[in-house]
Amino acid sequence: MNIKYRILGSIAVATFGSLVIAGNEQNLSPEQYCEKRYDDTSLVMELRQASFDSKKGEVQAISSSHYQGSLEILTAIVDEAFKTPYQPYVADKEKAIADFESKGYEICLTKKNNN
Repeated sequence: MNIKYRILGSIAVATFGSLVIAGNEQNLSPEQYCEKRYDDTSLVMELRQASFDSKKGEVQAISSSHYQGSLEILTAIVDEAFKTPYQPYVADKEKAIADFESKGYEICLTKKNNN
């Protein structure tokens, strides 16, 4: 499927999903919120490692439909993923993806506790 259609679909799903879940998450502690939304953020790194030409905007749009959390937190997670350079070898990609699994939770907690 064309990447533009995937991005547009992701944006639509993220927008609608955010409206539905926003009211339910106001009573969650930062730990509960971050665990619910960003417990495993390996997908962000997987998308980043998909190609040397990976674009932040595309990774963020696709990720936002998957995680459906705060845009500010997701942007910080995507920015962190792009600090890791593209890895051309499968073993290196797998390590980068595995190492990033809990990174989103850590970033989320930092952001939530600083607000």
